[in-house]
Amino acid sequence: MTRLRWPLLLLAAASVCALLAVSSGAEDDPMGPAKPVTGDSEAALTARLDGEIAKVWERDGVTPAQRSTDEEFLRRVYFDITGGPPTPAEILAFAENTDERKREKLIDALVADPRFGRHIADQWLPILLGRAQKQRAGADHLLGVWMARQINAGKGFDTLVYDILTASGKMSDNPAVGYWAAKNEQRAPDFAGLASKHFTGVQIQCAQCHKHPYEELTTADFAGVASFFIGVRIRQDGNTEPANAIIVDDRVRLGKKPSEADLKKLDEKRRKELEERLLYQSPKHLFGEAVKLEDTTLLRAAYAKWVIAPENKQTRRYLANRFWSFIFGQGLQNPIDDFNSYNHPSHPELLEALGDDLLASKFDLRRFYRVILKSRTYQLSSGGGARKEGNVETWHYASYPVKQLSPEQFFGALLALTTDVSSLREARKRSGMNFDRVRKEAQRQADEQAKEKEKAKEEKPMVEGEGMKDGEMTKEEKKEAKKAAKEEVKKTKKFDLEALDKFEALYKEMPDEWFLRRTLSATYASRSSDDEMMDAESFTLTIDQALQVMNGGLTSKISEYKRGQPIYEIIKGNKEPKDRVQALYLRVLARKATEAETKRTLEYISETVRAGSKVEQAWEDVLFALLMTTEFATNH
Repeated sequence: MTRLRWPLLLLAAASVCALLAVSSGAEDDPMGPAKPVTGDSEAALTARLDGEIAKVWERDGVTPAQRSTDEEFLRRVYFDITGGPPTPAEILAFAENTDERKREKLIDALVADPRFGRHIADQWLPILLGRAQKQRAGADHLLGVWMARQINAGKGFDTLVYDILTASGKMSDNPAVGYWAAKNEQRAPDFAGLASKHFTGVQIQCAQCHKHPYEELTTADFAGVASFFIGVRIRQDGNTEPANAIIVDDRVRLGKKPSEADLKKLDEKRRKELEERLLYQSPKHLFGEAVKLEDTTLLRAAYAKWVIAPENKQTRRYLANRFWSFIFGQGLQNPIDDFNSYNHPSHPELLEALGDDLLASKFDLRRFYRVILKSRTYQLSSGGGARKEGNVETWHYASYPVKQLSPEQFFGALLALTTDVSSLREARKRSGMNFDRVRKEAQRQADEQAKEKEKAKEEKPMVEGEGMKDGEMTKEEKKEAKKAAKEEVKKTKKFDLEALDKFEALYKEMPDEWFLRRTLSATYASRSSDDEMMDAESFTLTIDQALQVMNGGLTSKISEYKRGQPIYEIIKGNKEPKDRVQALYLRVLARKATEAETKRTLEYISETVRAGSKVEQAWEDVLFALLMTTEFATNH
């Protein structure tokens, strides 16, 4: 089904209005008192959170929105914790649940779900590696598996930060190496700028060549941080499959600057390496103490230890801000990764409290999410909120912000619509690392080499006196022969089957749905036409991207009337047209259809059938229209 459905734009547009109408049945008492603190430190911090937000409401004359409906809350919390929507069965079960604490219990259950760690990894990987770039040996997937595993095992996020910053060895043995292996730029100043931005939220790149334009940050300050990365080396044999990057920390010999005459004797590459080594040989923490280490292989570890040190408030404030932004779509301080003296948080006491609690809880992400998601602030409706004078700003958090789904969430929502597991597996085989192909090539090479050896044994040995005599080959000829033999060996493709086995074991930890939504997201992000080839963060950057969503193979497949796809199951499972409408809305938008939506849908079905179309085709059109709505593409 590849046809365009322009007549359905009105039906799709109607769902945009329905997005605001979702909250029309919101529960009462939005300004009621926060839950009493019972001695539970999580409950106490949740109450503190709501109190800090409410103080700003009172100061600015803001009236918050009502509490979200169960349907609104359920879809929202599933996307924010698992990265995907709830199933129709989960929606109906939650609606029928009369337990007053059902929201709290659901949050507890979802943060304990393995999808929690995968979703957190999906949010961090575009920050650390980008989406669209071709990652070496699937470095993004491997790093994602490792991150999800650590988070789901309950490791503190500070430990993850330390392990990533100090990652060394083979990527097949330590997937955290993927953070370094995937970098396009591989020099100390590049590593320094990215590490500072990614893990502390402080951007120092501007001071690499000159004094920072508006911060007290000099080139010497930048050089001090870059000096921690002077020994980092990325080694990889481009003739070996699979690619398996190795990260090492070389011992760096520090010394005095040579004379101009000595510098002129060196080739350009060697001269630049030497000049850089001389420039970055005085490690010093940003606005902190200088570090003197005789063993330069320990420099990265010294930097990583400082990043997560208890006295380093910046890191925990940044991480608290980053995770808050994942939930609310913006930080308490913005830009999220640019803390400086000119940017100030909207709720400074709250940011401080969340950062301090991260430290006290040993950077327990499950706790952090429970604290925020159980708050009244988080559970407000996405529609509503007013101010006596002026407009309500998004940083007032007077309603839950409608935020666009990330590419991973969007494609996860699409994949959740299909129950055709076999097609998912086939799609994964087509887009994944072909482990079987590599093994077959390795076996074919081994067989050919064995035949050549056997053939050499069977050849008649040279009789003395025949052919070349001793001493006939000159030393120069022997040297050239050895050189040619070495070059031939270099050209021969090598296979690291041990690494291949380890990579395959890591990939097996990725469920089909997770692998495919990550792969589809990378494909989508690569369809960028801006001059700098920036990765796409939204679904409106280019026409190519819009067409991929509207008429791509996945959308078309899901919209078809075939076994394993939603329309087939909805029609077969529901005889009454009204029931089909409800089933469709539950499946696609995670809520029941309103009376107006039901009426409009049934009218369209009748009109389309009367015009000569098959009833199945009419339902396909309705599904397609719902997939194109703003409501489907946003978390609200």
